[in-house]
Amino acid sequence: MDVYISHLKGKTKRNGWKYDARSTAAREKNILEFVTLIGKSYIENYTSADMIRYKEHLYRKGRANDTASLAG
Repeated sequence: MDVYISHLKGKTKRNGWKYDARSTAAREKNILEFVTLIGKSYIENYTSADMIRYKEHLYRKGRANDTASLAG
């Protein structure tokens, strides 16, 4: 995760703004929340059912707009 967060610090968002400490902290929090909910540390182990469960979790929390829709 540290490599990903470091990578974001050098990137520019679609709106032309740089990722600041607050936005990278939010991304890190979301990733940790996902890993905690799913309970799998490696992306190779994720299934579509895991992604749907996370999407439903976000809906329950009222954060459905925080995720991309899953193509069916």
